[in-house]
Amino acid sequence: MTGRHAAPVGNGSEHAVPHGVYPTVEKDRWVAVAVSDDEAFARLCAVCGWSHEPALATIGGRLEARAAIDQRLSEWTESRAAEAAAAELQAAGISAMAVQNGDDHRADAHLASRGAIVTVEHREIGAERHAANPIRLSRTPLPAPAPAPLLGADSRSVLEGVLGLDGAEIERLIASGVCS
Repeated sequence: MTGRHAAPVGNGSEHAVPHGVYPTVEKDRWVAVAVSDDEAFARLCAVCGWSHEPALATIGGRLEARAAIDQRLSEWTESRAAEAAAAELQAAGISAMAVQNGDDHRADAHLASRGAIVTVEHREIGAERHAANPIRLSRTPLPAPAPAPLLGADSRSVLEGVLGLDGAEIERLIASGVCS
């Protein structure tokens, strides 16, 4: 429709450079950074200790040098923990956040306070932290998350309701060890 062929851009943006996730000193930990204007890029340069380069002062120049900027920023982030890098950049007014994994989500006090993470009691494991349903309806409460079923917990209902077996046949299968 535009005359341009679609191509994957990954985390890239035509309106922000740098814009992506960058490795940190921690194994498999990343920090997301988005620099959307010239002033923010100048602040990024100050935080990272980079000298001013006139060719990078505008988005056009940064788009042309995207790979080199990403490489330089990766070198800077690789010497820091994700949370430390994000905090340092945020303090300078740069959009940055440590990329969270499932363990981070479950431990995040903000997500818990918003009801995004709930505690579910599992009969064998005990208390587990889970993601809540993200949908919020003003007049229709949604059911709370339930723990995962135990192995074989639904066997009888499947054998009866789905396969149509009668009670005697189900008892025979259980006695023979086919079902537990």
